[in-house]
Amino acid sequence: MSRGLAAVLLTLVLVVTAQPALAQLPYLDPLPHFTAADSTSRKAAIFDIDRNEDSATGWSLNRLLVTVVLPAGGRAAWYLRLPVMTFGREDLTVAQRWPGVIGEDEAPGWPHETSGSGIGQLEVGVTGPVGFGILEKWRYGFGMGLPTAGNDLYPWSAGGMPVRLQLRPGFDLGGGRHLWLQGSYLMHLDASRETLTPEAFPNGIQVGAEYAWYRGRGRRWLLTWDWEDRDGRIGHMVGAAAWFPWTRSGSVGLRVRHELRGTEHRPAAWFFTVSFRFDGSTDASALGLDTD
Repeated sequence: MSRGLAAVLLTLVLVVTAQPALAQLPYLDPLPHFTAADSTSRKAAIFDIDRNEDSATGWSLNRLLVTVVLPAGGRAAWYLRLPVMTFGREDLTVAQRWPGVIGEDEAPGWPHETSGSGIGQLEVGVTGPVGFGILEKWRYGFGMGLPTAGNDLYPWSAGGMPVRLQLRPGFDLGGGRHLWLQGSYLMHLDASRETLTPEAFPNGIQVGAEYAWYRGRGRRWLLTWDWEDRDGRIGHMVGAAAWFPWTRSGSVGLRVRHELRGTEHRPAAWFFTVSFRFDGSTDASALGLDTD
């Protein structure tokens, strides 16, 4: 075995077996990618109803996530997302679970309530095909969270400004089946440090894969895998989703995801979602199963 190959294998072993630091992973929704196989239009409104649970801590989240999609030219799409949520903590506060994220000026035990409700972080961004050279079939993604949320909803939402840059190559497997790979870099341009310390906003990398079987307008099956490392804090999640048309311009989706690592820094263990999508007028580029 060559030294180079041995070094690569050793690195992979260290990544898989590394024990993450006892800290948190603030929750961020996956960047939304829209292809012609997903719907009949890049004009749409999506309503996600979420229930997230963690039996180890007793934490739970009920959330409505509203996403608006608009054409951005060149088969790209702008998106805007706004969550409204209720976060239940039972008897375990953020300060008790992750004392390292609490600022010096904050009172002990913050937040004191066993539950909190409010509007979460507004996120804006754009996704679309790269469309040139050897990257013609690749897609890109850019998303930025705005400091519009209160820190009382941390780790589901906070006053930071996370920015994500993503590349997403795709492979046509035939018969409506596609494999998507993706790699992202996450950084925080600013953070609300009055209540939370910089430790609450770790930067890092995210990689993932998605197997998609497109069956026509609004009908598809998805299997997903995601892995991330944020300053040594590891997350590992798998998921499955199914979408079905329910009206001429609408579709409904069911999704479940599970965090595999039983670590203290995960926001939840199970993520359940029911989605309703309402498409706008059809554009010609969206007809058929063209997935950019």
